Amino acid sequence: MSPKPQTPLTKRENYPNLLLGPRAPNKGRGRLQVQIRRGFVGREVITSSEIYNNCYPRRRVAGQQIDRPYRWSVVRILRQVADPIGRAETIGRPVLWRLKTFRRS
Repeated sequence: MSPKPQTPLTKRENYPNLLLGPRAPNKGRGRLQVQIRRGFVGREVITSSEIYNNCYPRRRVAGQQIDRPYRWSVVRILRQVADPIGRAETIGRPVLWRLKTFRRS
């Protein structure tokens, strides 16, 4: 006879230190999230083209185009962490992004 599987609640009771930690400890630490934040280091405003280059460097070096699903993944995260502030005057007119300022209370 096999032992009865435990529910998540009983597992936490067996390991009380799990209750002390944050609910989502890895939130905001995905590959694209980290690379987008690194793109803003030392810069106040950055274009979407520069962010794509930062997030998908191998595709750019190989001369491949960044397809719509890849761009959408970046834009989805950018909308959470940055504000669009306008369009650049260069060819293609990429969107200009500024990192949001989060106030701690």
